Amino acid sequence: MDEAPVKPPAKGKRRNPGLSQQRRIWDESGSRCQFCGTPGTTGLQIHHLDENPANTIDSNLLAICGSCHERYKHGTISRNDAFRVKYYLTEGKPPFPLLAAPAPRSRKTSIKVDVNHGQVAGKIVNNHYGKKASPIILPGTVAEDADRYNYLEYLMERLVEFREAGASFGQKRKGKIHLGVIRNMVKNEWGALPKNLKLSVWDLVVADLKAKIENTALGRVRTSKGQRCYHSFEEHVQMGSAGE
Repeated sequence: MDEAPVKPPAKGKRRNPGLSQQRRIWDESGSRCQFCGTPGTTGLQIHHLDENPANTIDSNLLAICGSCHERYKHGTISRNDAFRVKYYLTEGKPPFPLLAAPAPRSRKTSIKVDVNHGQVAGKIVNNHYGKKASPIILPGTVAEDADRYNYLEYLMERLVEFREAGASFGQKRKGKIHLGVIRNMVKNEWGALPKNLKLSVWDLVVADLKAKIENTALGRVRTSKGQRCYHSFEEHVQMGSAGE
């Protein structure tokens, strides 16, 4: 089993990478912005993936142009997009133009025709929506293994159920618990959304989710009575193959 990820250094004063390190980061990206394709090192800036200006190890640095840096700050480019680009670069598979300038999820074209016959006016509006882009599956991630991905989804849904059951034990929560909250929790703790997690950490994430389920009020009660809180991965695969 792989060792747990090493925690990055605590946030501190900005440390600018030296010229030789900058050149390594530029060379890694082919001296072009991996989001919009702008070539040349003149307009490239060094972005810290974990947003910690004190963490200047190569794996935390990404070369992007000033315009895309601003787009990142304003949320047009997501943090997950930046990590995805770095992953491709470290695997020797530059993603450009995979993440070239973001396009809207759907294209809408409106044709308006006004027909006037005396006091009667007719209006025709034709809306066309383009197809949604296919989801990106990163090589070596949980998304490549449907059984493992589905089991993670099952455990996350189970955690939602057990935490919601806490109300019957007198527990109060500020907000509603839903699957999106749990997915973001996994992202914050493991550095990526469940589908983008590397297969090498799948066992660790599964163990962590199981521990969280068992540590809920309902989980502790069921465990004390010798009752199970979830079924195993093998059982989950068998149920899936049986169409249950």
